[in-house]
Amino acid sequence: MTLKMEEFINDRHGATYVPGLERYPDATAHLFDTLNNPEIVGRMEVAQELGHPALTGAVTFVEADPAIVEALEGSPRFHQAVGVAVRLKMEERGWSKTGRKGVVTGSRYFNRSEHYTR
Repeated sequence: MTLKMEEFINDRHGATYVPGLERYPDATAHLFDTLNNPEIVGRMEVAQELGHPALTGAVTFVEADPAIVEALEGSPRFHQAVGVAVRLKMEERGWSKTGRKGVVTGSRYFNRSEHYTR
């Protein structure tokens, strides 16, 4: 499955972030492209398997995109929406939230993020 705006709209928690995503359409498209990239999804799963938050596997790519960085710097809601997008992607892949957060290493914009379990 491909992560797209419909998943946010249909998710009770994700729906609250739709206005923040709509405010930055280019950043949103780039975020979805990043999280739909099979190589990056694999990195997220490996990060989680190694005991790091899934976001750790994608954060380098997320923060390398100027459009996403502009949105991260301009909107705390977009920042939070990244975490929701990671959750939606991980759940799509069969993972569930653990309720524990861990340190996101190598990130300028994210300190802590959710851990997942299969």
